[in-house]
Amino acid sequence: MKVSSLFSGCGGLDLGFQKAGHEIIYAVDLDADCVATYKHNIQNNIVHNDINMITSIPDCDLIIAGVPCQEFSVAARNTKAQEFTKESLILQFARVITINKPKFFLMENVLGLLYHPHIELLQEFIKRMEKAGYKISLRKLDAADYGVPQHRKRVFVYGSLNHIPPPPKQTHSFGLFGKPYITTNNALNWTETKLLSQNRSTYKMKEAGKGYFYPSNRPARTITTRGHSICLPLPSRLMTVKESATLQSFPDNFKFKGNVESQRKQIGNAVPPKMAQSIAEKF
Repeated sequence: MKVSSLFSGCGGLDLGFQKAGHEIIYAVDLDADCVATYKHNIQNNIVHNDINMITSIPDCDLIIAGVPCQEFSVAARNTKAQEFTKESLILQFARVITINKPKFFLMENVLGLLYHPHIELLQEFIKRMEKAGYKISLRKLDAADYGVPQHRKRVFVYGSLNHIPPPPKQTHSFGLFGKPYITTNNALNWTETKLLSQNRSTYKMKEAGKGYFYPSNRPARTITTRGHSICLPLPSRLMTVKESATLQSFPDNFKFKGNVESQRKQIGNAVPPKMAQSIAEKF
């Protein structure tokens, strides 16, 4: 299937579709470091541009997008709902879809998009897509269920002019069926349980009982743009870029461009390639 990618980032979603046998014919992102990473690891046909400036893309069967999601996170729920203006990235995605009219589209975002006040924007997006002739399906998926060593729950919005592809079959669990979840220890070849935190400044062990820390003998919590802190064994330190990328299921030979802060941001914003491949295999 010929695929165009919007908000491509460093290419986690695209890599999964590529590994599933699809052909990425077009990609675009506004971040220069993401574009450099994409070119180094996936292919050169990515455009460094703002989606607001895009008036056409190549004919394709499927458009995929990991629309930037910070404004729809749980932390942003209490903010004022985004107005339906031309600047809305989700509605810009809708605009490009209606221009190209592919058979399918797929959008990934955080679960916060499903809640007030941001659900109003999602409802507007769905309204426009249904008016354009698309059938819509929303699916909440956890990356850990597909062999990623990380609990990362996201919503995927499927659109189709005909039939909606089936969801990927869950392959991993707590052991009730299928394979057991891949833990942080499994992925990083650690031989002892360490305490991990998402807060780079929180190292005080007295906080361990308050839920700020979690053991490494389970899948990691969601990798963020700041990465994780490793609290044991001492001395405490931030997880390396390589460790964070591994927990996102990027292959060992995947190289990120830009400074360390930019690399962490690229990793934290990406769709885990292994999860993306499970989804892509159903198209």
